[in-house]
Amino acid sequence: MFQSIPDFLIVIVIQWLVIFMFPSVKILSQANWYSFVLPGILVAIYPMMYVSRITSASIASQEGLPYIQVARAKGFTKRRVMYKHILKNSIGTILGHITSLMIYILSNLLIVEYLFGYEGIAYRLFVAMGITKAIAFGRGPIYEDALIVGIGICFMLTITLAQVIGYLAKKQLKLQ
Repeated sequence: MFQSIPDFLIVIVIQWLVIFMFPSVKILSQANWYSFVLPGILVAIYPMMYVSRITSASIASQEGLPYIQVARAKGFTKRRVMYKHILKNSIGTILGHITSLMIYILSNLLIVEYLFGYEGIAYRLFVAMGITKAIAFGRGPIYEDALIVGIGICFMLTITLAQVIGYLAKKQLKLQ
């Protein structure tokens, strides 16, 4: 149900709740240490729901398979069947989605940083691409080519690192 709600609506509702319920909390600035917490939570909401949906679908696909029925017939507890058999066989499917989760997190950063006024790396990329209102000497936006390439490389390295971690985790668990 929560995945059908647009991200920006969740952001706006949470901002509204925090602003009106806790007026002393300054979430729309970088002056305090906790200013990062709410944007971090908002960036993590959809990936958490995505992982839970993948896990649920993977566990549901394992249900009723012969080896699960045999394990239950042997008298194993539900917990042991879940951890030793179902999750062990489902973890490969879950680890296969690490890269897509990282791509979603990085793409969601820009919206959250822009709406919260949090000047992180995605917001800096936004500024470097000349999309802000600042116009230098009436000639139009200034593009910072080297910074755009550098941030792009950082994002690509992050995605590559997620792929490597997923591959190594599968290899360590002997899933490949």
